[in-house]
Amino acid sequence: MGAARTDRSAEHGAPGNGPADGTYRADVQGLRGLAVLLVVAYHARVLVGGGFVGVDIFFVISGFVITSSLRRELERTGKVSFRAFYTRRVKRLLPALAVLLVAAAAMSALVLSPFGPQIPAAKTGIAASLFASNLYLFTSPSGYFGAPAAVNPLLHMWSLSVEEQFYVVFPLLIAGGWRWASRRNSAALEAPHRRLATLLASVALGSLILCVVLTHLTPGRFGFNEPARLAFYAPVTRAWEFIAGALIALLSTDISRAMARWSRLLGLIGLGLIAFASFRFSEFTTFPGVAAIIPVTGAAFVIVAGSSKATSPVARALGTSPLVWLGDISYGWYLWHWPMIVAARLIWPGSRVALVTAALGSLAPTVLSYRLIENRVRFSPRISGVRVIGLAAACVLVPLATMVGLHNGARSSWWNSSVETANTQFVLHADELRGCSSPGAIDSPACLWSPDGAERGTVVLVGDSNAGQFSEGVVGAADRLGLAARVSTASGCPFVALTMTRPGVGADTECTAHVKALTARLVELRPEVVVIASASDIDFTQASSLELHDGAQEVPTSDQPATAALWTTALRTSVDELTEAGIRVLIVHPVPRFREFDPPVRCTTVKALTDLDGCGQSRPRQDVVAERAAAVEAEQLAVDDNPLVSTFDPFDNLCPSDPCQTNVGDVWSYRDWAHISAGASERLVGEFEAKITELLKTP
Repeated sequence: MGAARTDRSAEHGAPGNGPADGTYRADVQGLRGLAVLLVVAYHARVLVGGGFVGVDIFFVISGFVITSSLRRELERTGKVSFRAFYTRRVKRLLPALAVLLVAAAAMSALVLSPFGPQIPAAKTGIAASLFASNLYLFTSPSGYFGAPAAVNPLLHMWSLSVEEQFYVVFPLLIAGGWRWASRRNSAALEAPHRRLATLLASVALGSLILCVVLTHLTPGRFGFNEPARLAFYAPVTRAWEFIAGALIALLSTDISRAMARWSRLLGLIGLGLIAFASFRFSEFTTFPGVAAIIPVTGAAFVIVAGSSKATSPVARALGTSPLVWLGDISYGWYLWHWPMIVAARLIWPGSRVALVTAALGSLAPTVLSYRLIENRVRFSPRISGVRVIGLAAACVLVPLATMVGLHNGARSSWWNSSVETANTQFVLHADELRGCSSPGAIDSPACLWSPDGAERGTVVLVGDSNAGQFSEGVVGAADRLGLAARVSTASGCPFVALTMTRPGVGADTECTAHVKALTARLVELRPEVVVIASASDIDFTQASSLELHDGAQEVPTSDQPATAALWTTALRTSVDELTEAGIRVLIVHPVPRFREFDPPVRCTTVKALTDLDGCGQSRPRQDVVAERAAAVEAEQLAVDDNPLVSTFDPFDNLCPSDPCQTNVGDVWSYRDWAHISAGASERLVGEFEAKITELLKTP
């Protein structure tokens, strides 16, 4: 036990209860336990809507722990043993990660749907095996909070890849910076650790500025199509979070003296900042950017409070056995909890109890991994030298081969012709594939089709994802008519002069700003036709209230007649702004919905191979008609008596008989419960062509 304890202290590398004793710190390990608890609770949809900030706390802790260890080594020997450092990292991280990746590949092959999700999961796994999943996820069509991401069992690997990239670069930076600081040092100058802290602080400032600028930058500016996503996944925009912890480690003695009188208050403030971010943030919070400063500062304050000789109540609370135990197993629990939550979501859709059970159940493989893999490998004196290289190679190549096998199986539709046919129809729509489903896409070159046809005029498709599903139909119709086409959609943001308030989130002011800016841009561009489509039938029920942009009227969505009337008023306002500029408008009514249908997500490989038709769904026609009646009427009333506006209802095309069906044999009209397939959109080209032609005849 003595040897294990000594290694544990070196591993976590933080000063103890005193500022310079270099021993294990229970409060830091407890903070690690709190961080993983926040992340797991967030993924299980329990209480903390901003629990994802636990990852930012991890980053601060990692910077603090690693720098503390490196500083002690530099002060003791004057240099860093990179061989010893990377040996510890390999033995600590790779074996448990390799086992998780192999298990996730097996789970994905059985539980994950072959209609889309398996390939992103395999690609994420391949990237994770090579410590680059954050880079892959940055280039993938869905962001961290997007719907496809919710069924990627390896989505959480992005933060581990960022940490691994940090482990590669940071020791080199510390060793080089220390050497530079020592050479320039003299008796009259600062100690090396202070000069190094100054250097790191300048790097952190640059990283923070870049993070904030990219997070809040309008897409398309300066060549960045998705700057916020880059800020989320890029290691350079997260470096300041690690360095925040590193600065505490370098200046621990100075800080402990300066903050001795304030340690208790500082700890409470830090814990308060973490609590604020955890309970007030949500998936709709613009992140990281300015918002990330709150949890990072909170974590830094808590660590600083524990660095003082004065006893901090927060440090005592974090040092309790349950939190320290969670901190001990935090790495394994972080690895295992998300794949098991994804499996539970797929097997028992809509069940929050299943998510919580899966999150708690993931403690079982976590504890087994901790005892049988992590500790045995980590503390084994036999694994050294060339054996470490062999271990690293095995931990990379075995999961890599497994993920390649998953990818090839999924790409080949598991060698089943029916699954292959369905897969060709479940692809993402053109707006997502080209990056046109974000604010600012209206001016992106990738979102302009047939630019040569612009001389004859342009058709623009706007709205939320329910507009994006018509990309193929609208672009195809424009091409037939010799017109250019632009697409600018924003998921969850209908093109209507309303501000939606969602439960637990508040007013969606970003959507409001997007609609106003897009309307103004359309008036500048003056296209021949603007096609508007929104999930109005869904927004009637998912929002808690709707308010006109000018604030003149707000109604709760529980009052359906008032909601419909307000939607009519708001839509008429948006349409009138366009028609007053001489722009013709085509409004597309909502498509039928199949709320229990989601084959790209919920139809497992086993189900698809044995009963593919069973993956579909049918609904009585009268039920579908009744469900969308209020929304259709509200949209129709908004355009009556306006000669420059017309409506298009794709209902009969998508539901030609009773009952309405998601598919007829191998022909699939829907890719999920709320969106039609790309093939169905292509089948609407003729009808869009006819409607646009009719509008163009309007003087």
